Amino acid sequence: PLYFHNDIIPNFIHMAFGIGTAWLIYIYLSNRLDRAAGLLGTLIFISTPIVLRMSTVAYVDLGLIFFTTAAVLSFFRWRTEGYKGFKWLFISSVAIGLALGTKYNALIAWFFLSLSIVFFYSRDTDKQWKAVGYGAIFFLVSLIVFSPWLVKNLLLTGNPLFPLFKDVFN
Repeated sequence: PLYFHNDIIPNFIHMAFGIGTAWLIYIYLSNRLDRAAGLLGTLIFISTPIVLRMSTVAYVDLGLIFFTTAAVLSFFRWRTEGYKGFKWLFISSVAIGLALGTKYNALIAWFFLSLSIVFFYSRDTDKQWKAVGYGAIFFLVSLIVFSPWLVKNLLLTGNPLFPLFKDVFN
């Protein structure tokens, strides 16, 4: 839409990420607590002034929030289901990879979520090497999802994390 000089549709896309995040919060809280908690969590999120303001412009922050929230809640689901299977770990790693492609602020969430996977799995199961393996799987899958943006930046600027680390990548 921006290519065709349409600025209305990107506003709605960005607002949809805000609504999607509110939906994720509602689903999580209503499953963990009750429907009232889900509605209250959704109301608190939607009524936050910055969320209200960002819902009216075409930007990327609500997309970052959506993908990061999806990654964290998928990790919680994987953990509460007793670390069975790869489905929720995979969804979490894909979501954080998309968050990384949205904005570099997700690097912080990626770092802490990768460490949290190793920490909590190790603490809950006493299987340290398997925890490191799951952390590596999470890290690598999210890196694969993030890699198209890294390759694009590398080809265009010579710096995969452009405009960060200008001194490292000349």
